[in-house]
Amino acid sequence: MTIPDNGILHGAYRDATGDLRLLDTNQNPRPDETTVDWAQGLWVGWAQVYMDPNGSSPAVLTRSKNVVGITDGGSTVLVTFNRDINDAVFMASLTDCQSPPSNSPDLPGLVKAVQEGDSGVRVHTYRLTEEGTQPFSEAPRSFSLLVVGP
Repeated sequence: MTIPDNGILHGAYRDATGDLRLLDTNQNPRPDETTVDWAQGLWVGWAQVYMDPNGSSPAVLTRSKNVVGITDGGSTVLVTFNRDINDAVFMASLTDCQSPPSNSPDLPGLVKAVQEGDSGVRVHTYRLTEEGTQPFSEAPRSFSLLVVGP
């Protein structure tokens, strides 16, 4: 696995939803995705996190760069980076959502990332329902978070 590839991060986003995922150097995008690359002239931090649907085990940091830890808060996860990210930009996307709730099988999930403190980003996961948004806790899911700063 080679992330990054000589100072370049490779990624792909889904054309229909904008969901972003990191790609290894030998990985190709899916047919419904568009590739995007980032040069590492800037500071880059990223995390891929798996969240247990039942809350029986804590969220797991599956891959990362410049992350010093995560704190599981149920339907939210705090990702803490190894530096101040006040001037950084960031984005998060849900990936690999499985088995949506049986009462709303066609309703998508969404993710919101909010800076918390000088070096953290809290990622909130939701599902859309007919009543609005609800914490997304019924199905296994993962999210990707990318932070780029000076």
